[in-house]
Order: sequence, then C-alpha cells, then structure tokens
Amino acid sequence: MAGRKTEYFKPNNRHLDSIKKPARQSTATPANTWTSSAPLFYFVKKLKNWIALTATEYSDLILTADHWTSLKAGDVLGPKEQEKYPLYILQTGIAHSFTILPNGERHISSVYYPGDILTYNNYQTGRMIYEFGAVTDCELTSLNPRKFTDVLSSYPNISQIITLSEVARTLFVTDRFAASTRLKADDRVLHLLLELKACEELTSGTAYDQLLLCLTQEQIADMLGLTSVYVSKVLTKLEADGVIYRKNKVIRFSERSRSELLVGFINRYQQVKGWKRIAV
Repeated sequence: MAGRKTEYFKPNNRHLDSIKKPARQSTATPANTWTSSAPLFYFVKKLKNWIALTATEYSDLILTADHWTSLKAGDVLGPKEQEKYPLYILQTGIAHSFTILPNGERHISSVYYPGDILTYNNYQTGRMIYEFGAVTDCELTSLNPRKFTDVLSSYPNISQIITLSEVARTLFVTDRFAASTRLKADDRVLHLLLELKACEELTSGTAYDQLLLCLTQEQIADMLGLTSVYVSKVLTKLEADGVIYRKNKVIRFSERSRSELLVGFINRYQQVKGWKRIAV
C-alpha cells in the first residue's frame, strides 16, 4: 500500500539500551527509567496506570517486538496484513477499528491511541472481526505471537491487566450502544467525546479537561449512526451552550465531571484496578 514502510527489529537487545538501570538493581524493583525511544513505550506507559513492572518483565515485553510498520492517514490494516502479523500495538498516531455493514455502510467501533493493542480481539478469537484504519499518520509495532504468548504465560499479572483493559474497551462500546436508547442525539455526541477523552488520557499526558479531536465529523457520525451534518450542528450547539469550547482540533470541557453526570458516562478504565482486586 502506498506510503507504507516496514522495518524489522534486529534480534538483539538494542531495544534495552535506553533503559537506565541503577547499579545492582533487583529484578523485583519497578523499572521506571525507560524512555520514549523504546518500541513499546506507550504500551508500557498504559500498563503502568494499573500495575508496576519489574525490569525483567519490561525487558521481556520489549523483546516481543518484531517489526514496525508505518501507515499514512486513510490507509487500512486489512486481512492480509493481519494474517501475516496478527498482533499490532499502536506506537504513534490515532487509528480506528471498523466493519462494513451488509448495506455497505462503514461502522466505526473503537478509536485507538498510542499504547493500544489494535488486533487483540482478532488474535484471541482467531477470526477477522475488525479492520483498522489510520485516522492520522501512524506507526505500528508488530509483536511476535509466540514470544508474546510466552510473556503472558510467564507473567499472569500482565496477562490479567491486558485482559481487563480489553474488557473496559468492550464496555465502552456497550455503553455507547446503551446510550443510543436512553439519550437524545445531542447527549450521545457529548458521551462519545467523554469516551474519547478517557481513552486518550491514559498515555497522552494532556490536560484533564482537553481533548485533541482528530476524528472528522463523518467518522463521529459513523460511530453514532448519525449524519455528519447533524454532528456539526450538535458540536456547534454544545459550544453555544458553554458545555465545550473549540479551537482548531482541541476541545475543552467547561465542566467535565458535570458533563459525565449529565449523560451518565462511566470511565471504565478507572474501574480496572477495582476489577483487578476482585479477581485476585
């Protein structure tokens, strides 16, 4: 596909060069000194929201990285690419998963930010459930399936938290569908903006009340079953009512907590730690 570039990681420990390990560090000590040059930096940063990783766990995770692929905005990661490399983690950029409905229309299921596993459900089920599109220019890291499976088997805490984070993602989608039956269309758009913010803030480091909205109004419409014209009107109304403020692609919530209460939004990622305690 035009614009796509692939490079293979050499089979050595060069990915670990950026880790600054203190002298005589125990493998039981959390490794908090990796840098963004590491292939799975944002994936690890996301995991650190819920668990502490030892230096050994981090090293073994990094060594599952196989190659990286770059996608231009609008490119699609389809069945052929997923058959060759079944596990992809988003390194940079924003992507979305989608399916083509029987009537030929596209339905966008989820939006992915750096650190997210794009193809986890497809990999777990062995079926091509979703295709993936690049919303912006993206870099993806492909994982070696055998090595990644070995890591999950060796470190149950990592396996558990990845599973729970994917459960949270599924619940976001379920909540969005439920919102379509109980909320008016205006509030459904606000509900989606809050969902995107909850997903973005795990690894973005952006302000609590700000969202970088890279989705087009057409893509938002695809997620909610609305028209792009209606989405445009709703965003204008939300801004006129003082619920949000917009400047270019940045959206600022005037009162995020109040908006969450208004539309009944639940940040499922904030529940992951609680689920982990229950599961132990």
